[in-house]
Amino acid sequence: MAKKWVFNALVKSDNDPIGLLAYALYKFQKDEIGKSLRSENETEEEIAKQLSNFHDSTLRSHSSLEDFRNKAVTLVSLIGEKAGESLVKATTDDLNTKLAIVEKEKAQLEKDRKGFQKMLNKEKTKIKAELLEQFKATVENTPKKNRLEKFTSWLLGGFSGIAAQLIVVVFTFGVLALYYGSGDALMKKFSDSITSSLSTPPTVVTPANPEIKKGS
Repeated sequence: MAKKWVFNALVKSDNDPIGLLAYALYKFQKDEIGKSLRSENETEEEIAKQLSNFHDSTLRSHSSLEDFRNKAVTLVSLIGEKAGESLVKATTDDLNTKLAIVEKEKAQLEKDRKGFQKMLNKEKTKIKAELLEQFKATVENTPKKNRLEKFTSWLLGGFSGIAAQLIVVVFTFGVLALYYGSGDALMKKFSDSITSSLSTPPTVVTPANPEIKKGS
């Protein structure tokens, strides 16, 4: 009669990790029995006999075989949970490390931003002060005109327009005198001409630029 083996009873196929783990649990328990018997100073013959009995009783008991497989399933679940917990912990630790680095870089960026803003405000204040000093220097270095210079500027600017209007009035009076002769009619026309001339804003004549050529 061919001898049966626990391995063949537990491992259903070549791709049966639960069966392989169940057989490992069986072998572990068998080894524990052997160690216990040796610690009790049993002879090797007696130890071999009892281990053989354990092998045969396991094969004859369907519940024993199922118990090893159930223990294997439980162990796989525990290993999976531990592995999952380890993976979650490792992932969490990695994320926390990266988050700490990001927070550190964020704090450094905020520090740099405040430093740059401070420097920018300082430069703005410096530029404003420099522009103010330049303006003051320009005002101080600009010669102030006295009354004679102001009057001269008026003569060269505004008075030239008034003079031109007076010339027009005199010329107009001469034309009217030729047309109307003397008398009340002439004085009335002359008065109306003066009133019209004086009511018109004087035209400021700007001196021509000598650098601009005629016809250009």
